[in-house]
Formats: sequence, C-alpha cells, structure tokens
Amino acid sequence: MIRIEPGRIETDYLVIRKAVLDDWPSMYENVWRHEETARYLFWQPTATAREAEERMKRTLVFQQEHSWAWTVFDKATGEAIGHTGIGSTAEDGVFQEQGVVLGVKFTGKGYGREIVQALLEYTYRVLHGRRFLYSCRVDNLPSNKLAAACGFSWLEQKDVFFEKYGRSFPENFYGIDLPAPGMQA
Repeated sequence: MIRIEPGRIETDYLVIRKAVLDDWPSMYENVWRHEETARYLFWQPTATAREAEERMKRTLVFQQEHSWAWTVFDKATGEAIGHTGIGSTAEDGVFQEQGVVLGVKFTGKGYGREIVQALLEYTYRVLHGRRFLYSCRVDNLPSNKLAAACGFSWLEQKDVFFEKYGRSFPENFYGIDLPAPGMQA
C-alpha cells in the first residue's frame, strides 16, 4: 500500500522524502561510495566522509530547487538507501522519472519496483498526470527489466547527448498511461 502525505511517500518497505544534512553518513555508506552504484549514472563515487557531507549539502540545495526530487529510506532502519525523482515534460500531463537509484546491497529486494509504483501513484494522485515516461541506458539491464516488471511499454531507443559529460549514450524509452494497472482510478 502506498500512502502519500505532504512531504512524504510511504510504501510497505520504504519512505521517500527530502533529505536532511544528518542523512549524509547513510547515503555515503549505502550509495555514494560504491562504484557499482555509479556504474550507469553520471557521477563518480564519493571517496571520503568529508566529501560525502559536502555532497549532501549540494543534494539539499538540489532537492530544495526541485520539488519532486527525493531521498529513499529503508522504513525499518531509517537509513538513506537511494534517491529518485519526477520531472515534467513539454507535454501537459506527461511526467518522467528522474532516476531510480539504490545502493548495491538494496537491489534485488523489490525496492526499485516499490519506488516506481510510488512515483506512478504520486504522479496520478498529486500531479494529476495522465502518462508517465521512464528511460534508462540500453546496457542497464536491471533498469530495463524494472520497466517491464512495472508494466511500461517500450517506445523507442535513441542516443541521448549529455552536454555536461560531452558524450552520447543509447537509451531505451518506455511509457505507461495513468492510472496504471493495479492503481485505483
């Protein structure tokens, strides 16, 4: 079951909310310091605790500037274990995920699916979206499998140029109409 409250989304096993500065140790330990986590993303692992605290300060600014950017927490322990977000598109009523990132030891537990389902619910119930898009690098097999497991339909593959990094990557694009199967209309 997904509960949406102001500033908080809660699933069976996760809490999705804005980070606070004190979340940096668990983000460092669970997410930022692991090369495996950064493999398909566009950042380098964080090498030291000091760098992690500074990174968290930048994260807080980013989350403040982006209404739908959040940190993901393990509900049982309260530890930060990832991050996610939603972005708007040029088309009215159409939104897109802005990453579903989990630390390595939190993958394979169904948490990615819970995050995506929470994003779909939030988009439909709060943002009144009618369509949701999902994209990932072609070589990111876990994310491609996640899209299929969540009921997304494949739309296209195209090269996406990332100016900040000066290179292109082939990405798969998926979409789903809202309310998605299993959601209450």
